[in-house]
Amino acid sequence: MKKLAIISTLLIACSLKALCYDFTNKEMALIGYNLTLSTEAKALIEKLNPSIFATPKSETKFWYLCYNSVETYMKMKGINAFPYQCFDKKASYDSYGFPKIAVASAVKTGISKFYYKLDIDISVVEQSEGKAKLSVKMWLTPFKSPSIIPMDKLDVDVETEVTLNNQFLEGFTRQADEVAEGTLMSAMNKAADKLTKVMIQK
Repeated sequence: MKKLAIISTLLIACSLKALCYDFTNKEMALIGYNLTLSTEAKALIEKLNPSIFATPKSETKFWYLCYNSVETYMKMKGINAFPYQCFDKKASYDSYGFPKIAVASAVKTGISKFYYKLDIDISVVEQSEGKAKLSVKMWLTPFKSPSIIPMDKLDVDVETEVTLNNQFLEGFTRQADEVAEGTLMSAMNKAADKLTKVMIQK
């Protein structure tokens, strides 16, 4: 029985070690990005700024700023996140200008040692007068060249209370020197911070 217990402990330890990643100083290139807004979240945002998704340009800006929150925190944690345009003409792009390339094709370019897909989901958990609780979920699927099999799927879900006032969209509709608590950008940044901490196991 003691031998079985020791073997079980070793197997668990090995499994945990296998699932530990440290992408510090690692090159990472984005190969796919998807942002999903729940019906309630989109309605809440549009109520506070009816023109935020009115044109392709403004919608692209919103998509970019959500992505940029993650890229910024990756760089802050010492992860060498390449610009999302790094594939240039070697990749096709979606309507928002983000790369849309199969991992096998990305590996063939030799641009990076690691590739990743990013998915973000924003939804409303609950809403009351002047306030709401938002859920920001993020999934990052990393690949290590030359393999086309995902290393894992890193995910976080962060709930943040926000204030529904004229500051709610600061950082999206106008620049802010500091991101205020209770804004959508602060909710994004908290999720990005948590995701990138998982990426460096801190």
